[in-house]
Amino acid sequence: MKKQVVAAVGMMGLTGVLASCGTTAVVVTDPVRNVQILEYTSQYVLPTAYTDTNTGTQYPAGSPVICDNFSTALSATLDWDGDAARFAFQLEGSKGGKATVLTGTSASGNGYSGNPTTFQITVGAGVAPLKVNAAALGAQGIVVDPVNTFTVRGVTFLNIQGQSRDGSVSNVAQSVNGIPVADCTN
Repeated sequence: MKKQVVAAVGMMGLTGVLASCGTTAVVVTDPVRNVQILEYTSQYVLPTAYTDTNTGTQYPAGSPVICDNFSTALSATLDWDGDAARFAFQLEGSKGGKATVLTGTSASGNGYSGNPTTFQITVGAGVAPLKVNAAALGAQGIVVDPVNTFTVRGVTFLNIQGQSRDGSVSNVAQSVNGIPVADCTN
């Protein structure tokens, strides 16, 4: 009987201690990682094959191009693991210069990839490195327009990095090929 009373008093004490504690919620973040650029395209494409005389790089007809004298919509389809709060899209010129654009959450709204998601940014005229200004995120699809004539001024690469809700960042994924930056007419 004495052991039962001590046990009952002990349980009441433990219950009292637990009841006096405030509730604490633990939020676990699944950091964004393994960001991959599956494909990217531009509103404008090269009408014919082009060879960069400075580097010898060959670009086939239909390759994406950033028109330096027009605003140009770029889209990139990404895949990643974890929970992404936002993505930073950076254009990095082969001759130097960088422009960074932050987006909101993924198109699915919950930040998890689950399947590839396409984002779109608009690069303003005169913005692609070479020199840098702001750009904006858009949700509409891109209508591809071949350009009639062009003069390639340089090449820029697309870098993308994810950020989790806790502030941790992913690897930086870079486009495999540079995107020619050109003065265009259409």
